[in-house]
Parts: sequence; C-alpha cells; structure tokens
Amino acid sequence: MALTEAEEAFLKFDWTHEGWQKYFNELYPQPNHAQVLKFKKKWYRANIDSSLDANFDPLEAERARREASESKSQKTGDGPG
Repeated sequence: MALTEAEEAFLKFDWTHEGWQKYFNELYPQPNHAQVLKFKKKWYRANIDSSLDANFDPLEAERARREASESKSQKTGDGPG
C-alpha cells in the first residue's frame, strides 16, 4: 500500500521542531510512551498538514515498507550475504 504525501511527510518530520516540543512539554499529565503517537498525529494535523489521515498508523506503514524492501532484496539477490 502506497503512502500518501501527508503520510510520507509525517514519517520524515523532524520532531525536534520547536512548536512540537513546546506542545509536548506543556501536556499534563505527560503522556506515557504508548500515547505519544496519538499526540504527535493530533499536533501534526493541527499545525502542519490537516490532510493527514487521523487513522494513519505509522508503525504499520514502517512495517509494510520494511517487508516490501526485504521482499525486493530477496527477488533481486541484494540481500546480505
């Protein structure tokens, strides 16, 4: 499944961005590790690109990308070895 432009941009976003850091540091209570992605998507949609799908799962996208890359390497013989 191909990623949208907004999804690609979200994955490449520099999370050291001052606006994100300010927002994150002002969250109370601080979200646990499992909740951070939810807040990242919420902030990104509100401040960077509202076209990002709220249901986008970056972890699943990265997994799919990795699997596609491994599959391609196996087919072309470019794998480790």
